[in-house]
Amino acid sequence: MIYEEQQTIEEFNGNENASKRFKHDPELYEAPSAEEMYTLKNTENLYHSNLLRLQLDELLNEIKLPEDKSRVFNALINDLIKSLKSMKTVKDIKYTDFKLFESKNLTLPLSDLCKKIIKEGSYTFDGPKNVSQIGSFASNTQIKTSEQFSADICLEIGESFFNERDYLNYRYFIKRSLYIGHTYLHLMNSKRYSKLKYHFQSDFSAAFKPQLCMLFEDVGLQVTLHFIPSGSAFKLSRFNPSQCNVRRDFYTKNINSDIKIEDVSGKNSDEIFDPTPNYNFEVLADLTAIRNNEIIMERFGNSKSLLEAVKLVKLWLLKRELNKGSGCFDNFSLNMFILYLLCNRQINPLMSPYQIFRLVLINLSEANWDKKGISLRDFIKNDSESANETKNLVTIDHFHQHYSIVFLDTTGFMNITSKMSIQTFQKLKFDAKVSLSLLNDESADNFDKIFIQTHQFSLECDALINISPNSSQTFYFDIIKNTKNTSRTLKLIENYNNSYCVSLEAVMDVLKSALEKRTNLIYAKLVEQLKS
Repeated sequence: MIYEEQQTIEEFNGNENASKRFKHDPELYEAPSAEEMYTLKNTENLYHSNLLRLQLDELLNEIKLPEDKSRVFNALINDLIKSLKSMKTVKDIKYTDFKLFESKNLTLPLSDLCKKIIKEGSYTFDGPKNVSQIGSFASNTQIKTSEQFSADICLEIGESFFNERDYLNYRYFIKRSLYIGHTYLHLMNSKRYSKLKYHFQSDFSAAFKPQLCMLFEDVGLQVTLHFIPSGSAFKLSRFNPSQCNVRRDFYTKNINSDIKIEDVSGKNSDEIFDPTPNYNFEVLADLTAIRNNEIIMERFGNSKSLLEAVKLVKLWLLKRELNKGSGCFDNFSLNMFILYLLCNRQINPLMSPYQIFRLVLINLSEANWDKKGISLRDFIKNDSESANETKNLVTIDHFHQHYSIVFLDTTGFMNITSKMSIQTFQKLKFDAKVSLSLLNDESADNFDKIFIQTHQFSLECDALINISPNSSQTFYFDIIKNTKNTSRTLKLIENYNNSYCVSLEAVMDVLKSALEKRTNLIYAKLVEQLKS
């Protein structure tokens, strides 16, 4: 009996002490801070539930680049930039001399064309005018989707490397290829970089314009080297959509002599100047790259909301296979579109990432760039631009005559969506509308459908037609010839004989005219980038 009473007293004292310890914890009774109150208010006003808020926060933490990897990557990139800046001048190199490249088992793109059209003369290789980081890694919008990460470095080639008329007949791309070759030789002569894996990577529709990629396998980083000319190398107005920068005679003599282009005007082939809008875009994309990247970095700054919103939209595009391949809505296009919304005051940096994400989807779903294009030049002026260049600007209506979709950059000369087809644009709008309807549905948790599930092309369609990009070239040329459309044949000139891209347009036109009233959407799968 005495033992039981003693045990009861000990239990009581223990509970009393525990109760005192519990009451002495002041943090549990503190009033919410101003930041916590703001978060609670935002959750109540912007989200269907607290669960969605927690899911988005967890997702953003999951896809961000780990800090330890970021430090390692920055150190590697800074060392590489120093090495690239130290490249030495090499004088009096003959255009026909490819022995240096062949000794390293390097086959340069357009080397055969170079041997055909530049049989005399020499050039001097100088180190880059400037070397800088561009792209997602530099702007802190990189997302973790696999074990391998990527970074982009831009090498600016001095204007002295190019002649005044190098904008004509693929000469710019030939010289750019030579510059890539010498950069590769420099890296191979370095003990640190000679053992890395290298390959060329290019858009499927522009195999004549590759980038040089180097893989650091030990840390899982791929660095892509972009080669661009100095902004003063060529006048931007030389590449307006209606300008002819590849001549018919040049194409039939040096690239494809089997193609016959009918002409009813009665003029000689050397007097005919066919517009080359796609070729012009490829040069303009290089000429305007640094300026556009600088403006993105300046306007986005360190705004956490903007940067996290970019990551959410990138993930959304990735899950729908819309930001990879020829003619896609890539990361650069996305950044420029968010910049446009920012300049147009549709969004602001004080909004939450979720608010910006919703507004991006709303604006994409309502976009009509196929009928009425938009331009960033309306909001951002270039003070360094000459009065002569300003006079040579053309209207948005002029761009619509040559491109299916029109979205102009900050210079007003380059159409960011030059390669995008009307079918890809309609798919982008369609997916944006579907995702908005899922976000607005409060009765179900659709988070997985928007951000987690992969929407594969083969599972999205009810019927598939397979025309492989690896089929024989004669198959594609036959499609082009059977359409008996001279304007389509002319596109071979500016696409460096890429018959697949041109024949795909013909196939899509036939499908559209035959099935448009019986289908909700006709869409072609985007072809992945080429590697060699």
